[in-house]
Amino acid sequence: MTWEDSTGEPAKEFAGRGIVPDGTYPFFVEKVELKQSVSSGKKYVNFWLSIDHGQFAGRKIFYPIYASTDYANHPNQEWANQQVNALKRMYLVTKTKVPSRMPTPSDLQTLNSARGDMKVEIEEDQNGKPVNRVLDVFPYTPDPIDAEYQEEIYDDDVPF
Repeated sequence: MTWEDSTGEPAKEFAGRGIVPDGTYPFFVEKVELKQSVSSGKKYVNFWLSIDHGQFAGRKIFYPIYASTDYANHPNQEWANQQVNALKRMYLVTKTKVPSRMPTPSDLQTLNSARGDMKVEIEEDQNGKPVNRVLDVFPYTPDPIDAEYQEEIYDDDVPF
């Protein structure tokens, strides 16, 4: 599956970024916008997630959530509910206040710069090219490697 911007062209900001291996990565929300799919006409929330630190720092992963105010009328209610729950989860995971109704564009902007961890996998798009897909998001936790390094730095047993 490929994702398109509102003109029907592949999203140019991701050109040449490369994919990251399957794994869990810290992220911050670089950009949030409401979009409409050119091919299906479905509305979705377009998250631009940037890997916060580590070997792949700065890499961006696109996380579309097809949740909109008309989800209650969707023919596949299970799928529609999953999408709405994914949007709610994004608010909870990033510790951002959850709106009492379906978010408006200004509500969504409160997610800019929010942090979390994301589980990512590689899958093939319809052309057989590898692309990243966000499987889930979690509350941010410090990188275990960074935490170990900080413990070494502040360890009382260091001889100097």
